[in-house]
Amino acid sequence: MESAVASSNGKEDSRKRGLEGTGLSLPIDKRENLKSASSDDDFRDILQRIKTSKTPFVNSGGFLSMGIECRICSQILPAFCRLSNEFPKLSFVYTDIDECPETTQHIRYTPTFQFYRDGERVDEMYGAGEERLHDHYSDYNLQLDIIRTDFKSGLEALLKAKPIRAIFFGVRIGDPTAVGQAQFTSSSLGWPPFMRVNPILDWSYSYTSIGSIYDTVPNSLLSVSNPSGTAGQFRPAYLLSDGRLE
Repeated sequence: MESAVASSNGKEDSRKRGLEGTGLSLPIDKRENLKSASSDDDFRDILQRIKTSKTPFVNSGGFLSMGIECRICSQILPAFCRLSNEFPKLSFVYTDIDECPETTQHIRYTPTFQFYRDGERVDEMYGAGEERLHDHYSDYNLQLDIIRTDFKSGLEALLKAKPIRAIFFGVRIGDPTAVGQAQFTSSSLGWPPFMRVNPILDWSYSYTSIGSIYDTVPNSLLSVSNPSGTAGQFRPAYLLSDGRLE
């Protein structure tokens, strides 16, 4: 991408920006999911388009032009481009701290990788390392299907659309729906055919699912009194003598 920019003598220069401006030999964008932001406005436009599509994406911020000032950046950039071909469900965006100063104003280390979902940043990684990058991208390459119907109808639609043979459930032996269940149990009569997999069926304890992280309180039976006689710390749940007391 070539852009007109103002030079110190007041004239306009035409120079390559974004990925082309790095001067590096980079892998071809085979999946067309690798974007290059040449300005802050360009980045905002890319972000809005990706947010509208509901596609999780990775913003690679902090790469310097031509790779001269940041040797590590120029070393990891080809891997970044190569991984964009490996993960076609993700969108990858390259930004340069000189070309996108507003977007990258909080970048303190180069290279910095930022991970977004629905337009909001959800994770960040500093420094190079292709294996670490691969692990991060794998975390965000999960396929999410949202079916807005009741459970049975949604399950029927899902199994009709996809050749799924087994489904994992978080059922435990004490739950009301666990009657007659084993670790591998065929679906109930009247339901579409699939194998129920219950990996935690025989757990004797777990963290409570009552409430949320904002209103769930520690179990008083696990409290450890400090010298002043007030509860200060709590033992782990597996130390309960009876798992039903969790």
